[in-house]
Amino acid sequence: MPLRDSFELIFRQSPIAMALTRRDDGTIIELNDACCALLGVDRDTAVGRRSLDLGTWTSPEERAAVIERLKRDGRVHRYETRLVRGPDVRLSFEPFTLYDDLEAILVIVEDITDWRAAEEELRVSEARWHYALEGSDSGVWDWNAQTNQVFFSDRWKSMLGYAPHEVGTSLDEWSSRVHPDDLEETMRQVTDHLEGRTPEYVSEHRVRHKDGTWRWILDRGQVVTRDASGGAVRVVGTHTDITARREAEERRHEQEQRFRAIFDSAFQFIGLLKPDGTVLEANRTALDFAGLSPEDVVGRPFWEARWWQVNDGVVQRLRDAIAAAARGEFVRYESVVLGRGDARTVIDFSIKPLRDAEGRVTLLVPEGRDIGDIRRAQADLFESEERFRTAFESAAIGMAIVSPDGRFRKVNRALCELLGYEAPELTRLTFQEITHPDDLEADLDQARRLAAGEIRSYQMEKRYFHRDGHVIWIRLVGSAVRDASGVLVSYLAQIEDVTARREAQAALERALLEKDQLLHEVHHRVKNNLQVISSLLNLQQRAVADPVTREALDDSQRRVQAMALVHQCLYQGSSLAAIDMQSYLQELVGHVCRSATPRGVDLRTRLDADPITVPIDVAIPCGLILNELLSNVLRYAFAGRTSGGVEVQFRREGDRIALSVYDDGVGLPEAPRAGSIGMRLVDGLARQLRGTFTLGGDSGVHAVVRFPAPDA
Repeated sequence: MPLRDSFELIFRQSPIAMALTRRDDGTIIELNDACCALLGVDRDTAVGRRSLDLGTWTSPEERAAVIERLKRDGRVHRYETRLVRGPDVRLSFEPFTLYDDLEAILVIVEDITDWRAAEEELRVSEARWHYALEGSDSGVWDWNAQTNQVFFSDRWKSMLGYAPHEVGTSLDEWSSRVHPDDLEETMRQVTDHLEGRTPEYVSEHRVRHKDGTWRWILDRGQVVTRDASGGAVRVVGTHTDITARREAEERRHEQEQRFRAIFDSAFQFIGLLKPDGTVLEANRTALDFAGLSPEDVVGRPFWEARWWQVNDGVVQRLRDAIAAAARGEFVRYESVVLGRGDARTVIDFSIKPLRDAEGRVTLLVPEGRDIGDIRRAQADLFESEERFRTAFESAAIGMAIVSPDGRFRKVNRALCELLGYEAPELTRLTFQEITHPDDLEADLDQARRLAAGEIRSYQMEKRYFHRDGHVIWIRLVGSAVRDASGVLVSYLAQIEDVTARREAQAALERALLEKDQLLHEVHHRVKNNLQVISSLLNLQQRAVADPVTREALDDSQRRVQAMALVHQCLYQGSSLAAIDMQSYLQELVGHVCRSATPRGVDLRTRLDADPITVPIDVAIPCGLILNELLSNVLRYAFAGRTSGGVEVQFRREGDRIALSVYDDGVGLPEAPRAGSIGMRLVDGLARQLRGTFTLGGDSGVHAVVRFPAPDA
């Protein structure tokens, strides 16, 4: 074999990566298999191309600097760099002249990636030990396991807040400070190592600081000396405060729990995918919707999950969306998904790509918001609008949608017929233009309050002008239509023709007024007639000399006067059906006391009456009863006395009324007690009221009539 062929064979098969390049532009003349493997290229692709094009230089400036060194020094050895698309390398450059005077460079390439890593590891290790030697932040302990004496370094002591002289040398100095909940497990770990079951002792536990707080400590140790029987003699270790790390871990754990809680409690369907569509996570909302567990979906293609098994089109669209998201696109569309059983819903679905620091897509975040209710609501809204439109158009009463400025936007047929307009004519008008001037201000005020949100709706009766000019009475119910932000959009008016009812009501009011006037006149005439009777009795009394007859006429006169007062109260009062008993009794007591009090008697009277109204058929018996009781008191109670007192009460007692008369006189004689005409009259009137009459008292008289209240 020719020598040249031998050298070429050695060049090609050498395990050392080598290449021949032109010195002027770096064009590759030849490179061996080892170099091809190192650069990740094949020989046919590389030969004839510039080394710059293959990414062996970080920049043209770097190659120019090396060529300059070659010119200056003749060769360049052990030049270290990193290939643009490859490992860390060490390059050696040997210039020589090839055939035909071609200036070339032999490049020897060494892969120093592993060497660099080892060198870095060695550097870090050396730095670590250098730092430890310079001043470790860990405490050191040295324990004689046979004497239980322990050397604790000053750093060990200061880590727990103690000065060097404050900690002794017994093992209890350590064990007495270990948290009670951690001591048993920690001692078990110590024993396992001392007895050779573990290569070293490692424990994380809490130790009490001098200030009373608990510090997390990483305690590491190893037996360095054993006796002939294998028992531990000397154990050496370190004591490191890891409180900050444990607190950070707890915070990170809490943050993870919060994230998981938020992730699982979100109303949306949320997950995490690899760029190829493999499921990494799915939240509880998504899983529960389809009755799935994490094991059903995690680690499997997303499109194989139950949610998407609606039909082949849904699956294919999802696969296309994942592929687009993996390319960095944000994808969003609506899709039907499958839930438990045959349940289906529509979701607003999206896939968002997440990139790392170098811009590569590393994760996909699928999210689905259930809009099935929204779509159903939209369908319901459309149906509701159709129903409203039908009801609006076919309503028997007039209906209108009115703009905030009062213009009719939409009117139904009933309103057009009511006002005599065609719809196009009416929608060119405002309600202000057809409202009677006397009613406009009240209507505008209500509309203003409705627009301001002070009221939810209002109703009123007002007058509209018909197209032919005559007046129509209508009943208006107005309400507001607002947008989502509460801004007034329009008024909804319901308009009913009440002209006939108003006319009938006016006629009825006129008739009632006439009847009211007639009743006033009747009561007035009855009162006058009773007054005439009273006057006749008075004249008759004056013409009679017999005392008994005069007394009987006097009693009859007061009875007539009691009835006349009832009719007087009726025609003078605001009601023709009921009597205000406070006013009536005040008048009656005054009249009886003025007419029947014996001469020479200083009479004290007191009226205590609740504000009660009663009908005339109750008022007249009450008046007659009070007249009889007061007349008897004034006739008998104060005989032979110059003064006396009487009290009248008219009180409500639950569902009954009590009419009472009290006096402080000598009491009633036997005749009234046994049953005089007056007492029989009182008893009869009490029964007429469906009540009872009681009479008692030795020092004075207590007479009471109780009867059901008229409204009871």
